[in-house]
Amino acid sequence: MTRLPRTARVLARLTTEAAHPVYLLDEDGVLIFCNQACAEWVGTPAEMLLGQKCLYHSQAEPGTAEAAASGLAPPPEAWTGWAALGVITGGRFVEPVRRRQACFLVLKNSDGEPIGLLAIAQDEDLPEGAAGEGPEKLAAPLSDEAHQLHEQLRQFHLEKAGRCRMDRLVGQGLLMERVRAQVDAAAASGANVLLVGPPGSGRRHTAQAIYYASDPAGRGPLVPLDCAILPEEVILSTLANLSRRYPRGGRERAAILLQEVDQLPQEVQRGLVEFHKSSRSALRVLATAQKALLPLAAEGGFPADLAVWFSTIVIELPPLAQRREDIPLLAQAFVEQLNAQGRKQIRGFSSEALDRMAAYDWPGNLDELAQVVAEAYTKSEGPLISPADLPKMIHLAWEAAAYPRPIEETIVLDQFLKKIEQELLRRALRQAKGNKAKAARLLGVSRPRLYRLLVEHGLLKE
Repeated sequence: MTRLPRTARVLARLTTEAAHPVYLLDEDGVLIFCNQACAEWVGTPAEMLLGQKCLYHSQAEPGTAEAAASGLAPPPEAWTGWAALGVITGGRFVEPVRRRQACFLVLKNSDGEPIGLLAIAQDEDLPEGAAGEGPEKLAAPLSDEAHQLHEQLRQFHLEKAGRCRMDRLVGQGLLMERVRAQVDAAAASGANVLLVGPPGSGRRHTAQAIYYASDPAGRGPLVPLDCAILPEEVILSTLANLSRRYPRGGRERAAILLQEVDQLPQEVQRGLVEFHKSSRSALRVLATAQKALLPLAAEGGFPADLAVWFSTIVIELPPLAQRREDIPLLAQAFVEQLNAQGRKQIRGFSSEALDRMAAYDWPGNLDELAQVVAEAYTKSEGPLISPADLPKMIHLAWEAAAYPRPIEETIVLDQFLKKIEQELLRRALRQAKGNKAKAARLLGVSRPRLYRLLVEHGLLKE
């Protein structure tokens, strides 16, 4: 009877004094124990880690206890199998960020239900760039596409999310590199910004990213107004109230987010022109539109004063179909947003599912992608979203891409008739064995006309 408590004490002492990072999660993924080696490696005091939920995402603000706990999150497969391998991240409070392989052992009760998860990390950090490598004999794949996307997204947040704070600015292509550079410039300048792009391309989110990346000193509230649906009196009265509350030269400067300004009714346009001419406020305008305003004003379709006022800086957001290379990382970002809500945990998409999503044209852009990911996330029953979890429209686009329509060849009538005429001339000459008079009779034309036709088609010198 005395051996069990003594064994437990010895085991607790060995775990606490072990040089390997060791920690324990309860059945809800809450961190309930970590040894000193784990706290030191993560760079976060143990009292800040305990009680944190280890969710599989990278959405948390770098440097917080939530981010430290998410770095210790096991891959979702760990809760379903006997043992699994994964990569954990430390250094949320201490730079540089470090990665180690860890083995996760699920603990079950007598009924076979999970009651916790034991994690034991290796005693050495992974070399830079080797976070996705692991022995093939171990249970969990460390180098599949979903893991690589998770690591890329984590790195994006560490490097850029402190300035952008928006997953919809995720992307590795040149188009999004340019957009992020423009967002940084707009945030630093404090100038008015016009965001141009199709519906669902992330214009409103990008405007918010600019606002929150601006200098917080003296930053007033951000007030959104949808110009396509709000009546004139609401828009103008809101601007007037903000103008009185935040006068020019005051300590704070408010920002107004005018959405769909290219759809403003003419009476609202006139009211905004009068407000702009008479206002003495320090309002900053962040506006969204489907079309650039300066060319629209040049055509007489928009007041020039407003176009200039809104367009100090113009940022064009591309449709998702023009940056298909970013679809896997964006889809991973949306999955991890759902993971961060504490619902079920999904590691990402299978490669086959990502291939099918890349074949779709995404007319609804980022908004549609977020909706598709949410539907597939809800439907999925495994750690990876498979093609079977995707909606029907994705499969139809995949089938259409596999069997493209044949290209219709354009027939230019004059050229086609000329080729036929030339072939008939050649046949008549062959049949008449070069006799021009006989060839003319075979074709039913006069001999002079035959000569003109032969010259015209290059079959006889003049």
